[in-house]
Amino acid sequence: GGMLFRCTDCPTAYCFDCWPQGLARVDPTPQLLEPMISRGFDPSKNATLFVCGDCADEKETAKRRLEEEERRRAEARLEKERQRREAVEKARTRDEERERKRADEAQ
Repeated sequence: GGMLFRCTDCPTAYCFDCWPQGLARVDPTPQLLEPMISRGFDPSKNATLFVCGDCADEKETAKRRLEEEERRRAEARLEKERQRREAVEKARTRDEERERKRADEAQ
């Protein structure tokens, strides 16, 4: 009947004696508890929440993956804008050259 330390994202749980050093406790918020309750967690039971090392690693990997995808999308947008500006500049230069030729021919 003692306190259990439960991971918020997976079934990992520890008793007080087995609690590994270095894992930070997590404050239970409604956003955190909703998915846990839907998986059968009873918040009225004596438990302290934490994120285990494996889940923390997965979250960090997913966060980095999303950041990398966003960076790539931003780079693609910048490249597309650069190409658009380059095309506009080429068209402007071409039009100016045509106008010079017409002016030269008219003289």
